[in-house]
Amino acid sequence: MWLLKQKDETTFWQPGNHPEEIITQPFFLQKMNYIHSNPVRAGIVDREEAYIYSSARDFYNMKGLLDLTYL
Repeated sequence: MWLLKQKDETTFWQPGNHPEEIITQPFFLQKMNYIHSNPVRAGIVDREEAYIYSSARDFYNMKGLLDLTYL
């Protein structure tokens, strides 16, 4: 978690971050796939489901570290 002190204010996000509201399923899936592929692009693992800290594991019928609830 990032807590940065800027201009007498504490912020949560890193400078340069541009958050976007997720309001459609296609946009959610695009962002989820991007997040799941980050460890692969970083060269940490060769498959997204291999990263122990990723929720991608749940989509490959593998146990993740957290229990996910699907709505």
